[in-house]
Amino acid sequence: MNIQFSQDLIRYLAVYLGTTLGEIAKEPDFPYSKPLLYKVANGSIQVSEQLNEAFNKYWRDRELNSEDLSNLYQLIDLIETGRNRKNMR
Repeated sequence: MNIQFSQDLIRYLAVYLGTTLGEIAKEPDFPYSKPLLYKVANGSIQVSEQLNEAFNKYWRDRELNSEDLSNLYQLIDLIETGRNRKNMR
């Protein structure tokens, strides 16, 4: 499974796994820094091909699968729906 990671997928993957982007950056085999990950998650930097490859390796190393991806998309939908409702008030 090869995933095209978006800013939202990167931002909420940490939430889904019960961790933070800072903790992901501390992983010994993860080649990107905490500040860079937060810039990507906040939309300041686009997801590069190399960063996408690093997140795909991270995904595979944790033996995540298509069900996890589906759950992650559901989490994103719930969060975005909540934000939209809050903004409508």
